[in-house]
Amino acid sequence: MLSDNKFKKMRDILTSPGVGLGVGAGDPLCAKLIERAGFDFIWSSSLCVSASFAVPDANLISMSQYCEVARGMNEVVSIPVIADCDTGYGNANNVIYAVKKFEEAGIVGISIEDKKFPKDNSLLEGGRQELAPIEEFEGKIKAAKDHQCNKEFVVIARVE
Repeated sequence: MLSDNKFKKMRDILTSPGVGLGVGAGDPLCAKLIERAGFDFIWSSSLCVSASFAVPDANLISMSQYCEVARGMNEVVSIPVIADCDTGYGNANNVIYAVKKFEEAGIVGISIEDKKFPKDNSLLEGGRQELAPIEEFEGKIKAAKDHQCNKEFVVIARVE
């Protein structure tokens, strides 16, 4: 499916009454199985991608690695893929670069969370769950929206 159709499909999911159902994947095979199971979209999950590399979900995988995994998912499915970009891989400049790369990969949107970089997974018992200052998080979201090329690209502000 052409990327433009995936953007339209995601917008339809977001603007339609009811709930769109997506599932987290860590690799293209999982994404394909999720699509075959009838879900509406793929969540390229940082937890699942980290697990596929056998490392903790603690910003150990680079943005480029996450992006390539998400690109691989996007290439094998006809449903939209949203990428979990953790804290945006650093500051607002890192977010700008991530938006460019994920858009180039045909990903329909990204999620950025409000934790300090580097972060620990929310499910990690005893992990650091420090939130970033509001101004910093706001700056990342603004940077993402200001620098997206496709107006249909979705930026999700995830709050803990």
